Amino acid sequence: MLCGATVFGIGLVAAILGGMAVSFATGNQRLAGVLFVRLALWSAAYGVVSGLARYWNRARVPRLLSTRFHPGDAGSTLGMLVGLVVAGAAVAQPITLGPQSATNVRVGQEFDFEGVTLDKEPYRLSDLHGRVVLVDFWATWCGPCVRELPNVVRAYEQYHPQGFDVVGISLDGGAEPLRKFLDQRPLPWPQIVDVTRAEPLAEKYGVEAIPFTVLVGRDGLVRATDLRGPQLDSAIEEALAEPVTSASEASPGAQPVRRSWPPLREWPLRLSLAFVNALLNSPWQWLLGVTLVAGCAGALLERVIRQACGCLPPATNPGSVA
Repeated sequence: MLCGATVFGIGLVAAILGGMAVSFATGNQRLAGVLFVRLALWSAAYGVVSGLARYWNRARVPRLLSTRFHPGDAGSTLGMLVGLVVAGAAVAQPITLGPQSATNVRVGQEFDFEGVTLDKEPYRLSDLHGRVVLVDFWATWCGPCVRELPNVVRAYEQYHPQGFDVVGISLDGGAEPLRKFLDQRPLPWPQIVDVTRAEPLAEKYGVEAIPFTVLVGRDGLVRATDLRGPQLDSAIEEALAEPVTSASEASPGAQPVRRSWPPLREWPLRLSLAFVNALLNSPWQWLLGVTLVAGCAGALLERVIRQACGCLPPATNPGSVA
């Protein structure tokens, strides 16, 4: 089991370095602490699974440190990574800005607001009546918000000709950070900057965690909230499939929506988001449970495959087995 302890030690160093990097890059001490604790817990689980995997697969590791894979390593590593993806994909929890509380936004309620865009133009959501609109509460300093932008851009480009629009509600606290961000990463939809209002939109709707999105249907009623990842596509398709309330306001040339798998080029981003979500947002019991089960399952599967192929190492003295 010494090799399992070595894996845990290496993971602990990685957790320390990762936490320091996040703290330096974002200045968010809470986020850095969460990442450190989650990485340390995952490393401990990985160490346990690594030791069990090598024992089950009869690996002989004469040295404490080794640069090559041994029997059991492939199955346990693949299982732990699959466990991370499952843990992250099953949890969708945003980063909180303060004490968590429910928003004032409810599915089925009328949703409308007025504001001023970054270009100092007046904006009213009801002017888009007859179209499906995603209202995105976000900020340039919010890591999960920025990571979700490519998914929103893809959805905008795919569904905009069919009657879909996006509007951003910036919580940057001023126009200058947003303007600098958009100079480097332009977005094709308007951004609302309403810091001069007596009641900011985030406060009006009780938004205390971002990213937070509101999908407004063609009739101006809320269809869904807090959409990210694959959930966004299905909700947009359902909203676009609803009839337009007025023929004069229908989107010209709208085509039937076709459900499809995301293109292959998007899978690396989706997997990366699942990893990040698992390490930052999933409950620690869920993170440990899923990764332990998946890692052990991978190690046992490797043993079964080795037995079937006749390449399982012979049993040896327990003292020489990792």
